[in-house]
Amino acid sequence: MSRGTRIISALVWRGVFVALSLLVFSCQSLTPPEKLVGQGVVQKVVTDDRRVVIAHDDIPGFMAAMTMSFEVKNPTLLTQLTPGERISFTLEKTEDTLYLVAVEKEKK
Repeated sequence: MSRGTRIISALVWRGVFVALSLLVFSCQSLTPPEKLVGQGVVQKVVTDDRRVVIAHDDIPGFMAAMTMSFEVKNPTLLTQLTPGERISFTLEKTEDTLYLVAVEKEKK
């Protein structure tokens, strides 16, 4: 087998390996996002960054009470928020992301 033939053969096998790898990884089931519910007070709405800053209570099993900025999945949620109001909110957590996906104003 000539050197050129060996190089072409190696490239073909490398391509087959990459194609099979992509096929295997694309067939794996995606884990659905985990839903977390919290309560807190809106501190600031940052529409340009699609974020809201919330001073929140403990989110059981996830994080202690703190003030934190959350990215919203749908920017129209920001129009519902006013600094100083108390809200309940839902977060959607995956391995790579954490989005605020729902809000509800708490009754006074």
